[in-house]
Amino acid sequence: MGRLGSGLMATAIVCVLGTVTFAGCTADGTTGDVAAIEPEETPSVGLPPSSSGDDDDDETERDAGVKKDAGKTDAGKDAGPPPPTPGDACTDIDKIVEAKCGACGKHSTVCLAGADGQGAWSDYGTCTGETVGGCIPGDTVTEACGNCGTRVRVCSQFCALSTPVCSGQPADSCPPGTIDFTAAGCATVGEYRARTCKADCSHNPFSACAPPPTTINVAPTVGSISSTIAVLTSTKTLPKLTGTCPNPTVSTTINTPYQYIQVNNTLAQTVTVSIYNGLAPGGVAFATTLASYVGAVAPTTEAARKACDKGTNSLGTTSLTGDSKYASLDGTRKVTIPAGGTITVFVAARNAYDATKPADSTGPIKLNVKTETLE
Repeated sequence: MGRLGSGLMATAIVCVLGTVTFAGCTADGTTGDVAAIEPEETPSVGLPPSSSGDDDDDETERDAGVKKDAGKTDAGKDAGPPPPTPGDACTDIDKIVEAKCGACGKHSTVCLAGADGQGAWSDYGTCTGETVGGCIPGDTVTEACGNCGTRVRVCSQFCALSTPVCSGQPADSCPPGTIDFTAAGCATVGEYRARTCKADCSHNPFSACAPPPTTINVAPTVGSISSTIAVLTSTKTLPKLTGTCPNPTVSTTINTPYQYIQVNNTLAQTVTVSIYNGLAPGGVAFATTLASYVGAVAPTTEAARKACDKGTNSLGTTSLTGDSKYASLDGTRKVTIPAGGTITVFVAARNAYDATKPADSTGPIKLNVKTETLE
């Protein structure tokens, strides 16, 4: 009986699974091959189709719509109500409200009760916490830049002026008052053709050949450079300066070729400049030293020479000079010239003149004066 029951149970399981295995069951419980039965397609139940026919696109659009609405809501919350206007009615007596003012500062007003018991907003107090050197958001400043160019700077919400590109500079422009040199067509060593830059930032024609000027003016815009040529010769020497200004050491045994150059600040502002040597047209690089003196009078006595302001720097910033042999007064050694003031720059070779190696201490040296700041 146990075997019979087990057989019937197995037959029943086979009958149930027949639609999957394509085996049929007879009335007496035996199995036999029958034709496969195709399952009926179950109708799908789901969301109505989207108008575009693309469910993914529809879902993306719905998500985008939610984000857009959320953005509007957040923006509304960030904006908040406008600050109270002094004198307007208020109901929450003694309530204090802050508002932005000035260059990212804040001031406050308070709801005060009047004699009639009605509240009104007071005047705003002092604006505090403003950004030092900041500007008023939305303000614009039009300023000169480059060589006769202009730019419009806009104050941001962080109370800082933008720095757009300078525009409107003429082609082949130059800083007004500066001088450009060339030895082209000059037969005499130490003479150059010069062309000055006009007020409209264009060059005058090159001049006839002549010695370079020993007086120059600072360039009127930040970043611009004024230059001249210092010609060092074996017939013009002074005792070598070493050490650091003020009060450097004046040598008693070594004389070096030198030249004094005056630098004038003709501007109505105090200017800070970097001063450095560079390669002159037709020249070769040799080691130099620099020192600056306040005033237009070149020092002649030992005491006066020791009263230098900056220098005597025998090292230079190569990114400025172009060669490690050249000296520079830059960085913490920059020189300040007051409005209308003049300084005198001592340009000298680092080595004594040697007739067997004249190129080590004599020849033309370019003196550059770069405007760093205007105050």
